[in-house]
Amino acid sequence: MQSIAEDKFQMVVLSFDSTDNAQTLSKLAGYSKVNPPPSNWIFAVLPAESREELAASLGLKWEKLGELYDHNSLLLLVSTEGKILQRVEGLPSNDQWNRLFREITHEFVPVYSTLGENIWTSCFRYDPASGTWRMNWGLLLILIPSVATVCILLILQTIIRVDATKRL
Repeated sequence: MQSIAEDKFQMVVLSFDSTDNAQTLSKLAGYSKVNPPPSNWIFAVLPAESREELAASLGLKWEKLGELYDHNSLLLLVSTEGKILQRVEGLPSNDQWNRLFREITHEFVPVYSTLGENIWTSCFRYDPASGTWRMNWGLLLILIPSVATVCILLILQTIIRVDATKRL
């Protein structure tokens, strides 16, 4: 039985090691005959003739060290038109996976995560324990110019009124 997620997107796992095959890649991803990958997962090995060009165009950095490959991990969210929508270097956290999945299914994503957990200039902070968003100091930084402008206008209007009543 196919899950809803499997209807929404394809997961493509590519290797540039010519000794790999789909079965090996599936095992590396944690799947087996008893626990097969979802039907939307595709495992493939890049052909040698396109390996260099594709790796360079995607920003994949790799180097062969003896029999092993040293490389960065790269997750790309690609539209059906072939446009790269998101690029995540390294292994994504659960929050990143959830955000990417919501984007794939065209759900609204109100806030994107920033580097680090305690950035005081962020406008909102997510509390994973309660699952809620709370205002943060960064929102105040955005509001200060607006509030200051309204205060200055009110003061100027008061000064002009007082000056106008003295003339009468």
